[in-house]
Amino acid sequence: MTSELRRTLDELVVLYELEPGLRDLYVEGDTDLHFFRWFLRRAGLRDFRVYSIRSVHIEEHLLANHAMCGGNKARVLETARHLSSSLSAQNYRHAFVVDRDFDTVLGETRNVVGGLFVTDYSCLESYAYSSDTLQKFFELHLYKDHELGRLLPSRWAEALLLMFSVRAVVQRAVWKRSWATAKRIPFTPQCTFVDHTLRFDLDMHATKLLNKNAWPITKLAFVTEVRGIAKQLHADARNSLHGHDFLELLAHFARTLKVKAPYSADKTVARGLLTCLDHGQLCKEPLFSSLLSRLR
Repeated sequence: MTSELRRTLDELVVLYELEPGLRDLYVEGDTDLHFFRWFLRRAGLRDFRVYSIRSVHIEEHLLANHAMCGGNKARVLETARHLSSSLSAQNYRHAFVVDRDFDTVLGETRNVVGGLFVTDYSCLESYAYSSDTLQKFFELHLYKDHELGRLLPSRWAEALLLMFSVRAVVQRAVWKRSWATAKRIPFTPQCTFVDHTLRFDLDMHATKLLNKNAWPITKLAFVTEVRGIAKQLHADARNSLHGHDFLELLAHFARTLKVKAPYSADKTVARGLLTCLDHGQLCKEPLFSSLLSRLR
């Protein structure tokens, strides 16, 4: 849907009141749009549409209801909330999908809203954080030993957990303490690979991050808070993985393996990884099985 065809929330209410059987899915961004379009078509669905949330016009003041997350996720949540509260009780088929992100670790609870689905793990990319998927990715996309994919999940989990914890601390602080919005420091310069094991220098990253942002906290206090959150996180690394960081590091790792461009470019790696997911396995995950039940 182009920008000229953006619908308002009230226009969507009218649309679904008139046509409650429409099978429309709203997602956060373009990657989600193409991925879920593929998934649903592969499952045999034909009469459906997938939209990026940018296709909906939402007044900025309404997003204050979702200050914890912000961005496109807040827009999806507000659209789901508005439709749920405005539509009469019918068997609607439209749906919404958002990433879980930091909801669990920061204690963010979602009100039950009809048609709203949250990823089973922290993000869409978490579904690819498995030995089977990564072995396929290394063999077919990078043309490297598939054994690297088997080893990676256990050898990267600790570092990715710390990075996720850094983001969680910043997210909570910006929201609760009214810190200025973070000026991001890339994680990759503080990362090294030792026998294909990912090492992350948290102290160095904290120093750079705090130097760039005028936050009222010492490095010791910041690092202590990060490690405190890391201890609370679920043992399953898929619940404590930030998709952007994982993809950025995977592309960085590919370049250390001398994988040539464009196959080691960030965007190419991101697309290549998702194409290695197995449709049958996805159908067994609660999000995808529930989504199919809603849209069939």
